[in-house]
Amino acid sequence: MKATIAGLIFALFVLFGIPALAADTLTLYDNFNGSTLINPTKWMGSADDALDLYRNIVFPTAGDGELLLAARGYGFRTRNAASTEGEGRSVTNRLEFRRSDSTAIHAIKATVRVTSAVAVGCPAGADPVTQARFRLGGHFFNGGTGEQGHSVDDVYARIEVRRLSNNPTAGQLDIRAKVARSTEPAGVLEQVLFNQVLGTMTVGQTVTLLLEWDPVSNIFIFQVNSSPQVIFHYTLPDTAPPKASFKKTIGLTHYLPNCAAAQTQAYMAAYVDDVYINTTGALAAPSAGMQVESAPDAEPDN
Repeated sequence: MKATIAGLIFALFVLFGIPALAADTLTLYDNFNGSTLINPTKWMGSADDALDLYRNIVFPTAGDGELLLAARGYGFRTRNAASTEGEGRSVTNRLEFRRSDSTAIHAIKATVRVTSAVAVGCPAGADPVTQARFRLGGHFFNGGTGEQGHSVDDVYARIEVRRLSNNPTAGQLDIRAKVARSTEPAGVLEQVLFNQVLGTMTVGQTVTLLLEWDPVSNIFIFQVNSSPQVIFHYTLPDTAPPKASFKKTIGLTHYLPNCAAAQTQAYMAAYVDDVYINTTGALAAPSAGMQVESAPDAEPDN
């Protein structure tokens, strides 16, 4: 019944421009002002990369502050990669929201500016491609009977900025929305529920990314700047909290396939500012012109 009602509300909204949800404001979580390092009461960092400098450092710019995240990684040359997530490695430099009630975070918005992005893949266009990625999102609920501390049946969503090794356009990045369900404890294998490229941007360009979960209407909301919101409607049960220990994060997570012929490489440096989260217990409303999606994109994913 809940899904049926939500569908009727969306239909009315799209046809007549009627707001689907009560409006609410987001709350500023961190603007990275007044410090040279991250605030340990707000963030918990983790990194696994080949770059020892500039991890989780706040850089002053014109009296303001921006968080700089940078990570570089290399794939292994011991074997060639098959088209599976397990045949490569990930490299991370990310921050977790340090909140005892992280499951109450339903919406995250942040300003992102990528200043450098490199993705070197295997020769001859091998699959899968190398991906240098900034990600914003996390685990939102468990869609089954998962075990605490493991990712099985956790449903996670993210909006990400990617440089792909098979993109021939210099300096071009794509912005992707993704929702997936973990199918094994470590969260490496997954069932992709939704996967859509929202648009492109260039190195040096500043964008504002928004990801929001509305459990009342069974939807995830994605938005880039003031573009129309893209909506994914799901049918999984969503009343159980996520089971994985890592909940909501911002940061870099690169994917590097293994390649015996040549070493793959990924690098990205991104400045992050003005991170907002939802007011506790309330959600922001979809805006006029939103797009409603209910099926996964056919794009291959890693």
